[in-house]
Amino acid sequence: MTLTIVFFIVHCVVLCYALYKLKAPKVLKAFALSFLVLTGAVTMEHYLDNVGAPIKGYPDKFIYVHHRIIGDVIELWVHVEGTGPRLYTFPYTQEAAEELQEAKEKSEEGVEQEGEFTDADGDPETPPSPVIDDWKGDDTTERKD
Repeated sequence: MTLTIVFFIVHCVVLCYALYKLKAPKVLKAFALSFLVLTGAVTMEHYLDNVGAPIKGYPDKFIYVHHRIIGDVIELWVHVEGTGPRLYTFPYTQEAAEELQEAKEKSEEGVEQEGEFTDADGDPETPPSPVIDDWKGDDTTERKD
């Protein structure tokens, strides 16, 4: 985040210097500078609004962490290898709710759950269904000498 802001400021300074050195009418320079500032402000506002926002869609392969149902939306918190924890939102289906509830119960018993969403019938109109099972990752509980 901070690196993005620093990059944006450096970018603005370089472009302002280039505009200053450019042999063009002052009106064109003023327009270009105004456009640069406006574009940067809109981009930064959009970026700040979407940082940390849930991802709308379905995760690929994941390790279940938690879920909750809010109206007709399911919020699913998962751990994805390579990217870490992520929050996904997708439309409620009875099948998904039941599978996630089962994963929640097993997870509360201490059995990590691994899953993925599959499109079983191949129909693009039908939302994918979660398939969740006991995690089969590396056994990190064994002591390695």
